[in-house]
Amino acid sequence: NNVIMITACGNDGKYGTINNPADQLSVIGVGGITQNNLQIASFQSRGMTTWELHNGYGRVKPDIVTVGQSLYGSSIEGGCR
Repeated sequence: NNVIMITACGNDGKYGTINNPADQLSVIGVGGITQNNLQIASFQSRGMTTWELHNGYGRVKPDIVTVGQSLYGSSIEGGCR
């Protein structure tokens, strides 16, 4: 269908908690890392795609990560928070 689906992996925070639809083969699952030490954020869902395990394989997700914790952003009152 020429559609690229990109979705968050979830915020369940343990290995083996990838949420649907991010656990599907044709979906790019996005995760968050910490800003300071570039580790997977503690809240980030991660792990194997469990729906494939009965076939003897599973892929590790997230597929791509970006800073998702301790970010500075603009505030309604002005400045950064």
